[in-house]
Amino acid sequence: MWIINGTDVINRQRDFTDGNGQRQRGVILVQWSKEALAEIGVKPFREIAYDGKWYNSTGFSDEEVDGEIVRTHTTEARYTLEEAKEERIKEINAAAYILLQTTDYYVIRKSDVGTDIPQDIIDERAQVRTDITTNEDAINELDDYSDVIDYVITWTNEEA
Repeated sequence: MWIINGTDVINRQRDFTDGNGQRQRGVILVQWSKEALAEIGVKPFREIAYDGKWYNSTGFSDEEVDGEIVRTHTTEARYTLEEAKEERIKEINAAAYILLQTTDYYVIRKSDVGTDIPQDIIDERAQVRTDITTNEDAINELDDYSDVIDYVITWTNEEA
């Protein structure tokens, strides 16, 4: 990516108007040296990513580092601590749904025609439910936003 006159970000090779008001062909972005591009107000550009699922950008600052413009965002939490916990618990439940769905056939078959559910399936489903509770309890015990979003959801049968 490149930035023109510190304002216009170009994220792909395309024609543009340079800092001197001259129309330029996009091919120069890869053919010209960094120094030649800087003379017409064009510099390499890199943006430090932030997790948009958990944070909102409240602004940004650009800093030149070795001839490259590096943009860093200031952020704030997107959710309250309690809302973040609720979001993580939704993730747990969504994963558990998928895990349980793979064995729902046995439960439906038992309900429809009375065929017994194999004990290993009963045990597996019970373990998923235990893991749900364990993960939810662990998340609800956390009191720091970053700990909530960094929490690693674990499953006894690592198939999630």
